[in-house]
Amino acid sequence: MNSRALQIALRRERLILRSERLRSELRGQSCAIAQRLSKLDHLASVARRVTSRSGIIALASTLMYFGRRKGSVRFLGRGLMWLGMARRAFSLYRAFVPRR
Repeated sequence: MNSRALQIALRRERLILRSERLRSELRGQSCAIAQRLSKLDHLASVARRVTSRSGIIALASTLMYFGRRKGSVRFLGRGLMWLGMARRAFSLYRAFVPRR
């Protein structure tokens, strides 16, 4: 084997070892990212359950019955506004994060 072929073979071996090392690092990093995304998915599902329209209306009607009427109507309006914003944010989140 001439020296040029030997240099190419050694360089190839170094590149193979480097790519294996980088792949293992990437696997470790993707595992950490996947754990964080699963926590974010869990928080999103909890927020979806809590911010359902019927839940906000039931809470506001309970406040109207037991508390001040003016404050509960304001609470209902704010809750419905935040519900719309949360739904838009979740739809954007779903668009950018692929389902498993």
